Order: sequence, then structure tokens, then C-alpha cells
Amino acid sequence: MDTIKKSVMVALLPQDDSWCKIEPAHMTLVYVGETDKLPKTAFNNLAKDVASIAMLSNPVMVKVIGTDVFGVEEKVDVFRLAATPEILSMRNMLEEWDTEEFPVFNPHVTIGPVGSWSPDWNSQSTPMPMYLIFDRIMVGWGEDRLVLWLRKY
Repeated sequence: MDTIKKSVMVALLPQDDSWCKIEPAHMTLVYVGETDKLPKTAFNNLAKDVASIAMLSNPVMVKVIGTDVFGVEEKVDVFRLAATPEILSMRNMLEEWDTEEFPVFNPHVTIGPVGSWSPDWNSQSTPMPMYLIFDRIMVGWGEDRLVLWLRKY
């Protein structure tokens, strides 16, 4: 089974993903682990925590601060994002779920495989966004997804 098909994570989803070459466009808040290493009841408990965040949180506008390449074996192009108090608060609320695979939180969204984005932004058919608005939160449990809207103002 493919690693992505077994992965469990909580992520924010952007309103616009026209720049993205993967599905779904997302910013991971926490990586929880793999489905086969978690008890079946973990999904319900994680969903409750995420529902609480959705009820308490407004959509978040985040500044895109640049591009980068992440990964060791499988390299990807990413937009690096400013860490806002809202995003850090959401992550803090989910900290007990984090497997600490990546001990430093580095907010970003994956654009696609390395080479998906040119450093010459003017040559892109879709320009680099200055800001991204995240209006939904998702629990990804293998191939299953629970998506909740963040509370509107």
C-alpha cells in the first residue's frame, strides 16, 4: 500500500488552488502517522478535535513569503508561508496528535513535483499568489477525508 494512502494528517485547505499540481492543495498542520498504526477510535477523537477548531476559527489569510524545494527522496516545490498566530494556535490545539516526524513546524503548501514552479515567476501561466486564504480544515485518514468549513466572521 502506498504511504500516502496510509497517512493520517490534519490540514488547512485554500480557497483557490489554481497554482497547485497535486490533489488536494493543503497546508499540513500535523502529521499523525499511518492508519494501520492507530486504533480505529482515533479517527473519532481526532475528528472531534478538528471540529472544535472549525467552530472556533475564522478563515485565515496567510502571506506567501517565497518558494523552496522540500524533501529528500521525493523532492517537491513549495510556497513557504508566514506563520500567523491563528495557524500556530490551531497547530498547538492539535499538538498531542503530532508524531514529530518534522520537529520544526515550517508552514508551506506543496505546489507539485520539483520543477513545477519556475523561479522566473513572470513566466508562469498562473502568477505566484501574494496571499492564500484557508477556509476549510481537513482530517485525511488514508484515502478518506473529512472536510469542515472554518466558522465565518
